[in-house]
Amino acid sequence: MITKIYRKQFLFYFLICMMHTTFATIPNSITGNVTGSFSHPYGIALLPNDTMAYVCNSSNNSVNFFNVETNTVVGTVTDTNHTFNKPTVIAITPNGTTAYICNQNGNSVSIINIATNTVTGIVNDPLVTLDKPLAIAITPDGTKAYVCNQNNNSISIIDLVPTSITYNTVTGTVNDPNSTLGSPYAIAITPNGSTAYVCNYIRNSVSIINIATDTVTGTVTNTSYTFNEPNAIGITPDGTTAYVSNFGNYLIIIINIATNTTIGSLNCPLADPSTIAIMPNGIAAYVCDENSIVIIDVAANKITGTVLSSSFNIPIGIAITSNNETGYITNELANSVSILYIATPVQAPSSISVKRGIDRFLQFVDIINTISWTPPTQGTSPVEYAIYRDAALTQLITTVSASGPLSYSDSKLSPNTTYHYYIVSIDAQGNVSAPISTSIKG
Repeated sequence: MITKIYRKQFLFYFLICMMHTTFATIPNSITGNVTGSFSHPYGIALLPNDTMAYVCNSSNNSVNFFNVETNTVVGTVTDTNHTFNKPTVIAITPNGTTAYICNQNGNSVSIINIATNTVTGIVNDPLVTLDKPLAIAITPDGTKAYVCNQNNNSISIIDLVPTSITYNTVTGTVNDPNSTLGSPYAIAITPNGSTAYVCNYIRNSVSIINIATDTVTGTVTNTSYTFNEPNAIGITPDGTTAYVSNFGNYLIIIINIATNTTIGSLNCPLADPSTIAIMPNGIAAYVCDENSIVIIDVAANKITGTVLSSSFNIPIGIAITSNNETGYITNELANSVSILYIATPVQAPSSISVKRGIDRFLQFVDIINTISWTPPTQGTSPVEYAIYRDAALTQLITTVSASGPLSYSDSKLSPNTTYHYYIVSIDAQGNVSAPISTSIKG
């Protein structure tokens, strides 16, 4: 948040004890802090190869970069022409060659050459559309950038094709015939590059932009889940779901991208949810919330834990490494970057099958269902699996050690009967995955 970030801070101290008892904790932990010449650090971005992280310092008009392997600040971007003016948000091209910085007070976007770590210029804006730029998103193919302008309710389009004569120039503004944009505060683009979603802070809505035509094609339909000062958005890597944080009602609203409708909401435990980062593998989403980090299980669409740390002081920006192991969180008032170790929640088996067999002995016939499964391909390693007969996971059949054969024979069954099986993974900390299921009819 840029404004109002200090209200309700007392809630942190009032609720901190409750947080430890109310929510199950996925074993994520703060392992240290990156410190240096940070000054109200805000936006953060990682290079695609995870070798370096870049941090915008909103108070002293600078950008630091630190080595991700050593977690030490190794330099400051050289800005000979002093283009930075309250730099707040950063985006890096998919090929990792160039970074773009939104200067909130400069009505400009600075261009950083990653190879030399120098500012090579500012985006030329012949259309004079940049006006208090607050957010920027780059298309997955790296050809265009979209900048949210808070003051003039517009989205500027920057050409990022190096061979184009309009390279690093504002070439247009998103056409919005119905004037749905209102203080656009955040933007995210779907992984296939077809659609952008924009949070309209003062209109309490999310606009939908067609990337091919650069037009607003509508707004996300609210069902019973209402936007209230939406200020951040994240889209899952599979492009099916978006999460929108709302400063006005402390909710995280869930959007079904296929239907462009809201399908649920989650209550942030403390208040003031802001930046959202989703793990590259799509397992979990992390939300900066006052002085904590909220963890969302993406598959279940529910809050499954929080991270609390004395190092947090208005956590405002977050970036996650491509190997899904580490998160970096900027603390605006602590002038530091917290290092979050991410212990990926245990996942369900990756596949399951069942076969029917019959064992005959004199007059006795035994019907046997043999269930087999394969271990999950990501997440923490299970130590055992539990097999149930019902989706509510109340009718336990047995547990099977992860070190043994991943199969179980269910015997003495009735003929002409359908049997349903549900298997969950369980890790060493007792965390349980969502179930995977199969059925067979005799």
